[in-house]
Amino acid sequence: MFGQKKQLKVILGITITILMAAPALAVESLNLEKAVQIALENNKNIQSSKTNLESAKSRIIQARSGFLPRLDFGGTYTWWEKSQTIEMPAGVFGPEPVSMSLDFTSNYVAAFSLVQPLFTSGRIRQGYKIAELGLKSAREDYRNQEQKVIFSVKKSFYDLLLAQSMVEVTQDALSLGQEHARITRIRYDAGEASQFDLLRAEVEVANLNPRLIKTKNGVNLAGLAFKNTLGINLEDEIRIDGRFQAEMFDKSIEQCLKTALENRPEIDLLRYQRDISDRSVKLARANSWPSLSAVVNYQLLSQKLFDHKRWQDTYSGLLVLSVPLFDGFYTRGKVREARTALESVMIGEKQLKDGIELEVRQAYLELIEANQIIMSSQENVKQAQKNVDIAEDQFAQGYVTSLEVMSSELALTTAKTNYIQALHDQVVAIAKIDKAMGTIK
Repeated sequence: MFGQKKQLKVILGITITILMAAPALAVESLNLEKAVQIALENNKNIQSSKTNLESAKSRIIQARSGFLPRLDFGGTYTWWEKSQTIEMPAGVFGPEPVSMSLDFTSNYVAAFSLVQPLFTSGRIRQGYKIAELGLKSAREDYRNQEQKVIFSVKKSFYDLLLAQSMVEVTQDALSLGQEHARITRIRYDAGEASQFDLLRAEVEVANLNPRLIKTKNGVNLAGLAFKNTLGINLEDEIRIDGRFQAEMFDKSIEQCLKTALENRPEIDLLRYQRDISDRSVKLARANSWPSLSAVVNYQLLSQKLFDHKRWQDTYSGLLVLSVPLFDGFYTRGKVREARTALESVMIGEKQLKDGIELEVRQAYLELIEANQIIMSSQENVKQAQKNVDIAEDQFAQGYVTSLEVMSSELALTTAKTNYIQALHDQVVAIAKIDKAMGTIK
């Protein structure tokens, strides 16, 4: 009996251990490509833009219907209180007046009406072209929102990667400081180092601990921002997969500017809006021009609803010409409104192009700066590491002071920080340029 209880305790303990370990197994590792995919699926602006795209497709169907005939069916039932009596004067049907009673107390009419526009002064065609341009605008808006999300994901991914790298740099600095404090303690115990050197080494270690805490908290903050960008639960545990490495970018500023003016979705979007405004002016003018339609009517009439022999049919065809003469200056106001919208779009187009050029130039300068820092700090890290190794070795032999060792360690930490920051700034600048050119993906 005692053995069975012991076995149950062991099994229960193993089960609890597995359950406690389950969350750790659920931690998701994300690379940049997968992160972008998740953000595009979850982003609310993307979803809203996709809805607008579907609405624009529906407006195409609506506009196309203007070219097609319209068929309507209608029915009426008329009831009168009493029959109608008609008095025929003498001499029509005889020498005496004649009285006739007509039974119209119940009257049924079923009618089909077919209307086909023949000429509308371009109103239907302009409306269809505006709907087509609206669909193109919706596609460019979707592409614009998509590129914004991709850049936001890349930026937050690189920021989180930078925060994690800073933790590694600080941990390396702490390890160096602890090792230096250990050697200083050994030399102090041997009477080869002063108490001042020992206290300085221990204070340096103590000062690095708050810095490590701050860098770790920076990882938590960057992680929250990254999860928010992805549109996932802030309590979800994730781990990113990636490291900084120097990248090559061989396009000139002139190539970047040319590509930006050709590919930016905002420029295409504004161009389509300009075309919409231009066609809206033409559509407003067309409202004051004639239109011609063909109408065919087919009617069934009867005084008895369920007596099919009493139903009679009749046909009619019409050509309907409509010529607007005076609409209270509505068309004039509509034309003026459309012209104003067109002018506003043209002004906005110039502002947009200036803004895009500024965006490209700023990102390009940031890239040049980052490349220069990478070139200088990459070799500087190697030299600083050699200085630390030499200083620690010479300190152990009593040739240099503790202050010189800590100075070399600080120089190494600064060099690493500058290098990693420059790598981060480089990839972010490239992402900015890609976004500014409309080619980010």
